[in-house]
Amino acid sequence: MNSLMRLFSSFYIHDRGLKCEKILNFLVLKRNLVAPCLQVSGDGFSTFADLCGSFEKFRLANGKKRGDIDKKDFSRPESWKKEENATKKIMSILFNRGWKINFSDGIVVELDDLNVSRMLNDLFSESSNAILVFYFFNWSEKSSGSRHGVFSMCTMVRIAVIGNLNHIAMKILHYLVRINSGDSNWHYLIFRTIHQTCEDRQVLEIMYSILVNSCVKENMVDLALKFLNWMKLLKVFPSIVVYKYLLKALLKSNQMELAWDVFEEMHIHKSETTFIIGLFIHEYCVEGNVTCASKLLFEMKKYGCEADIVSYTMLIKALCKKSLLKEATSLFFKIIQLGMHPDLVSITSLVDHLCKLGKLTEAMDILEVSGCHPDNFVYNCFISKLCTDGDMVEATKLLAKMLESGISLDCHNYTTMIGGYCKVSDKGQALKLFGEMLRRGIKPTVVTYSLLIDCYCKGGDFSQAEYILNMVKKENVKPDVIIYNVIIDGYCKKGLLLKAFKWLNQMERGNCNPDITTYNILTHGLLKWGFSKEAWQIMDELVRRDLCPDKFTFTNMIESGSKEGNFGDAYLIWCHMNENGMSPDLVVCSALLNAYRKTQQMEKAEALFHKMLEAGLVPDVILYNILINGFCGEGKIRDAWKLVNMMTEQGLVPNNATYRALLHGFHKTGVENAVGHVATKLQALLAKKGIELNGYMYEDLFDLGE
Repeated sequence: MNSLMRLFSSFYIHDRGLKCEKILNFLVLKRNLVAPCLQVSGDGFSTFADLCGSFEKFRLANGKKRGDIDKKDFSRPESWKKEENATKKIMSILFNRGWKINFSDGIVVELDDLNVSRMLNDLFSESSNAILVFYFFNWSEKSSGSRHGVFSMCTMVRIAVIGNLNHIAMKILHYLVRINSGDSNWHYLIFRTIHQTCEDRQVLEIMYSILVNSCVKENMVDLALKFLNWMKLLKVFPSIVVYKYLLKALLKSNQMELAWDVFEEMHIHKSETTFIIGLFIHEYCVEGNVTCASKLLFEMKKYGCEADIVSYTMLIKALCKKSLLKEATSLFFKIIQLGMHPDLVSITSLVDHLCKLGKLTEAMDILEVSGCHPDNFVYNCFISKLCTDGDMVEATKLLAKMLESGISLDCHNYTTMIGGYCKVSDKGQALKLFGEMLRRGIKPTVVTYSLLIDCYCKGGDFSQAEYILNMVKKENVKPDVIIYNVIIDGYCKKGLLLKAFKWLNQMERGNCNPDITTYNILTHGLLKWGFSKEAWQIMDELVRRDLCPDKFTFTNMIESGSKEGNFGDAYLIWCHMNENGMSPDLVVCSALLNAYRKTQQMEKAEALFHKMLEAGLVPDVILYNILINGFCGEGKIRDAWKLVNMMTEQGLVPNNATYRALLHGFHKTGVENAVGHVATKLQALLAKKGIELNGYMYEDLFDLGE
């Protein structure tokens, strides 16, 4: 057997053609000679089956479609015909059972679905050789010139299961569930036929388990549930492994209620329950629903199991991501009180988030209580925060302590320190660390290079920035969009727009496509330095490249259009933002409305304001004051008072700017004692709305600075 395996491996490597297949088929035919070497493993697959699986992977890698039930996927009839012993054995068995078939002269009996099924059963009953039966299954299909029917396929599935060839059973059932995926009658026919072809309950459970699992693997979760419901009527249930796959699929597709229904009907061991509940906790954590995850964690006793360290760790990570560090820390200490030892994931998650919030003392307490020995990542959490704060003295001390502990610096540590020195504009120390990094043979990342380039760009030393970028190319590292964006942004901020576009061209020549950030940088630079026409051309380029501008780009264009009186384009952009689900913020809306106010187009401003409200805008006092000021400037006091009413209905208190605008409007309309009139009306309106003014609010509202 070993020599055969070596021979197979040799052909597999050196000749990926017919010889490899001949060896495999020879092993199939001589299976009885090497039976002692083909011990069945605990998972139902033999060494021989594993070999077949390896060969199958080779076939798939060379163009075969996964899931096709094709005779060439498993054996070649031409090769089998040369093996007289195998063919004679099949003919002998079938002849003794009353079937007249000759491989050389053709078929005497009709190979219909029922006959094939009977012959498969006769062959297996006599030989107990599932591989031999499967060969006949493929040969008979070729001879008949058409696909087998459901009955013969299900018969072959049953024989494959009994013969420990579950991979073949799964292939056939995959095919059956896919060919008429939307036909409910077809699915019921498959289910019923499996039941008709199998009397052994244990085998039936395996067949149905493979059927349900096939549906799950094909992302046919609804069909899997349908089969599961039909199985319950027969009091047949799939294996726990299939249940796990089904639950994972349901949770992944966010069908939480259905997943709970499936879980409730499962009959599983206590240890399995812990694992299953863990799946639900994980899904809640992924969704960010820490409330449900926490509730489920503390209710696990209700399901007859105890929460393990894995479940606690998942919840701690989720709480940290939601910045609920108080709750995460409390849960961490609860683990210790329960006598559990927190794992590295929960410790590092908590330490990392505490450091990011500047709570370094609390992070150190976590390390001491857990008895965790800091590694590269943990040290870097502290160093990163110190670098962010610009405290390079303490960061350097901690780095030295890290080296004293015998921990070698990695690329992440160096990059963090380089970023810190760049932040405080200490290019000398940054380059010193960069050189040390290179001498130690540690390869810099794109982030490392980007930090240095950005540092030189901010300092106006573009020649050095370009030198580093050219160094990236010499190191056979392809510059990515991040590096190019850094240098383009540097030039744009300094007003060197021609240089920025030069690097844009180099970027494209280097087969690095600009992203939305690139165009944001360019449009912002063009608008900042007064090239609004060119900025609009960039917008056209975005459309040509099928890139959807983001909120930042839209905001820049609206503000630019408003300032230049180009209201039509600004309004169209605002509409486009809403159509693409990007609601403009208060700053953008205020800029657009203020532009209408300055040009005394208050009717358009009011119409746009109501459209903004329909789009979900929640105005603030500043935005209301823009409109109130505009209406008062045109002497439209009634329209201005409507807006004041809207303000107070939302609980917003008019301020001094509101009072001044109204006063200006009343003066313009010739009202006598405008000061007292406005103050009285405002006080009455606020009292009516239940808004009471304290001394400071009153002073702020009616202080005219006179």
